[in-house]
Amino acid sequence: MMALSEIKRISDQAAKSAAISKKEPYVPFDETEIKDTRFTIPMLGSYVPKGWVQVESLFCDTSGVGTDNEPAMTLNQLKSKMLEYAKKKGTYGYGITEEGQFQCHVGVFEKEKQ
Repeated sequence: MMALSEIKRISDQAAKSAAISKKEPYVPFDETEIKDTRFTIPMLGSYVPKGWVQVESLFCDTSGVGTDNEPAMTLNQLKSKMLEYAKKKGTYGYGITEEGQFQCHVGVFEKEKQ
């Protein structure tokens, strides 16, 4: 298990790197992409890209062996939540804000209306 201070250090380092490289949240093309593909969610740490606002944080399993009755969402539960956002008006993207050994927090970001 990782110490909280180590998780924070990694998150801060990721935020700095994300800001320098101007990373953006992962935005699925459509519902089929969410359902049928393996996608990569970028590590943003505490960095919130310009033009985006974080609207939710999802606690997710990264081990691949979590079950539906545990506090951390499984990949299928995460995809179900992403599908809910895909049905809403607006543009939603996803970025990892904190990552531990077996779980992470996935930030749900909404593109600000111009």
